[in-house]
Amino acid sequence: PVDGAPTDGGGGIVQVKCTTKQDKFDTTSTSFTDITGLSVSITPKFSTSKMLVTVHVFASCEDAAVLKLFFDSTAVGNGTESNVDSNSEGFAMVRQDDGNLSSGHGIQILHAPGDTSSHTYKVVARATSGSHALGINRRADDTNYSLSSSISVMEVSA
Repeated sequence: PVDGAPTDGGGGIVQVKCTTKQDKFDTTSTSFTDITGLSVSITPKFSTSKMLVTVHVFASCEDAAVLKLFFDSTAVGNGTESNVDSNSEGFAMVRQDDGNLSSGHGIQILHAPGDTSSHTYKVVARATSGSHALGINRRADDTNYSLSSSISVMEVSA
């Protein structure tokens, strides 16, 4: 193989990039905010490659919050219902009726950047009410618990 490309057709894994976020993150912002440490940058080796993006986020919120995936500055893999504004589109709604819990949220998409430039996949979040914090890697009612979240990107040859 040349640079990880299989010699007998596509579907081979060319490279893998992964970030695991082990610290906590909180926001009460009602605007989408980058979740610090939950992004991956990758430079495709082939313009025909696709990126298999896998995200796992542990989140809690005493009210509600939205998680969204971005490719550079473009939202990807999120809901796009025509009667919903872009502040409510995402891949997960974090909603806790019992403040004692945190839940896992995830998405997996196959995305085609179409070039060999460096790109960043990242998770952003927003609280729907500024009076209730969205917590990443912790329970809503107890900051003494610590979980982890991750994002991984695999370049898959065409």
